[in-house]
Amino acid sequence: MNLLSFTRWFALFDGRTVNILLLDSDGNISAIDSSEQEPEQRKLTLHWRELQFGDVLHNKMFERLILASLRYSFENVRPFPPPITVPIPDGRRICIDVMPLPEEFKLALGHAHALLNFRELETYRSLTHDRLREHFGLTPSEATLAKALTEGESLKEASSRLEISIWTARSHLRSIFQKTDTHRQAELVSLITHIDH
Repeated sequence: MNLLSFTRWFALFDGRTVNILLLDSDGNISAIDSSEQEPEQRKLTLHWRELQFGDVLHNKMFERLILASLRYSFENVRPFPPPITVPIPDGRRICIDVMPLPEEFKLALGHAHALLNFRELETYRSLTHDRLREHFGLTPSEATLAKALTEGESLKEASSRLEISIWTARSHLRSIFQKTDTHRQAELVSLITHIDH
């Protein structure tokens, strides 16, 4: 099996910040937005197991996400793994998400099983607590936690750095979900990172 690093894969798309790719039922990934690509990129297809992220954790998270999409059934809806965020050497962070397709879309997209979305996350390090409090009515502690999650920290990492218990962090997160009308951490991060500033 020829392994391709994620950094190399991303470079093949000229580092564009959004790439929508097709995932077939066998786990092969290929480009969908081929009109903007060079001929050699248009032909690029690889099996998801050939794509490597450089560390075991990101590889496992990617595997879990892909397998969930390949096994997904619209008749038997089960919770879906959250998107993953992968750092690349130039300091940027890429979000990877998968969307299983209903049958009518599969046919329209050449029997694709799912869409694989790679997009760059803008890091809102300048996003202030006041801004979060103003937009969502968060307390100072909730705003601090929300900002940490938006910057890519896990709940456990954030609670450790903020020197609060994981139970307090979970309590804050429940309150943040309620105030922002979100239900998952990925949804919350997406909402916050789209605040105009």
